[in-house]
Amino acid sequence: MPLDSLFLPFELKDLDDCLAHSVPAYSVADQEPAHKYKKHNYSESVQFCEEYRGARHEKRATLATPLKSIKKKLQAEKDEKIWTAGCLMRWILGMPQNSQLKASPSQWSELMQRAFADFPPLKGLDKWECCFEGRLSLLLEAPMPSPADYTNVWLPKNLAAQNVVRYVVDAGTGRKGLEGTSQADAVIINEDNHFGIVLEAKVTADASCEISFDMMRNQIARMIDVMLELPHSTTSVGALSKRDPNRSVFVLLTPRLLKEHWQSRLYGFLMHDYASLERGPDALKRDLPHRASQKDIDWSCLPKRIGWLTWEDFDEVIKNSCPWLPQYWPR
Repeated sequence: MPLDSLFLPFELKDLDDCLAHSVPAYSVADQEPAHKYKKHNYSESVQFCEEYRGARHEKRATLATPLKSIKKKLQAEKDEKIWTAGCLMRWILGMPQNSQLKASPSQWSELMQRAFADFPPLKGLDKWECCFEGRLSLLLEAPMPSPADYTNVWLPKNLAAQNVVRYVVDAGTGRKGLEGTSQADAVIINEDNHFGIVLEAKVTADASCEISFDMMRNQIARMIDVMLELPHSTTSVGALSKRDPNRSVFVLLTPRLLKEHWQSRLYGFLMHDYASLERGPDALKRDLPHRASQKDIDWSCLPKRIGWLTWEDFDEVIKNSCPWLPQYWPR
């Protein structure tokens, strides 16, 4: 049975097949294993919404309902993991009741042209259609290793300069592995040509602006950093191990409202810096200081591999990709 008629009209097995599984479980330094949004969290979350939609339809739920009484139950209506799964599963697996309606290379190309000004420099690929011709795999909550040069060498050496809290600096002094594995909301990989999209999704939240030991580390820079790293043999299994960093792009996915009003979020300022051909190279070197001297990175071209999409973009290219958006609300 489908998990939900609106957000996840797929069977639980379909969702489980798309969830990336890290081996072994990953953690951040000495903290508890990084949170993994288990498949039962998806099903429970959308179930609450399904029940409440019925109540709305029967007018038992009123506009005057206090937020605090429904916020937790209706988390799916703002949950980036639910939105990401619901949208991308439609594009990769096909639309509900018709798997033939999955996105074609030309539709992916149209979408990517909305995110990127020009086709980015990707080794061995020359147009968007080529990137999507082949076997596409969707990996939700994909583990991506922190660069060893950063977490084991640069950060331990520069810890005192990156943090002003004494007990944090004391706890990290003399240690390695100060940043654990990152978790991308989704990674899309073409298993035939090794093209990859590392995707960070947002609904209402902003980008986080630090990790436990590095106050200067922001979430967008961190995801670009792990995109540039080779897949790790222990955390990157199956399709995830086939992603080529030189054929990978980073995409931020947000509501169009927040892209149009980009000044309302930290990630808006970061994306306007990082994706700029003029400011991007210096901004990326500033926020990825451990890579600044690396000769194998073409800093002038890296901004071309950083793009911004909206949920509305997906829905306009393939209708009903995001049927929970405001344009579908009953009037």
